[in-house]
Amino acid sequence: NGYCRAWGADELRRAVGELSTSRSIAGSYDRYRTINVMSFPRYGTIEVRQHQGTLNPAKIEGWIKLMMALVEIAKTDRCGEVVTDQGTVAFVESVASIVGMPDVIKRRLVGRAEQTVSV
Repeated sequence: NGYCRAWGADELRRAVGELSTSRSIAGSYDRYRTINVMSFPRYGTIEVRQHQGTLNPAKIEGWIKLMMALVEIAKTDRCGEVVTDQGTVAFVESVASIVGMPDVIKRRLVGRAEQTVSV
């Protein structure tokens, strides 16, 4: 949808590079992305708009646990351990392993990643 457009891989790498080196955004980005980085230079925060609305408690719990895991990885400076070049399932498995996520949540997230990839 128009309020959470996906990032292209090159475009995201460029934005992350800009934020890493100068803590500013020079590119022509906007905030209506799956990951909104526009507030990072000013407030040091990002906004994740990736998840669709749901009333399913298992989906909500899985999403919250994944977001909490990503925050923990960033806080403990373990981002380099996250697998980012082998697909969604490998990404989720690496995040879950780094933070010691409970197996039931990990299986749920991996299952969802597999469904998403096959769609």
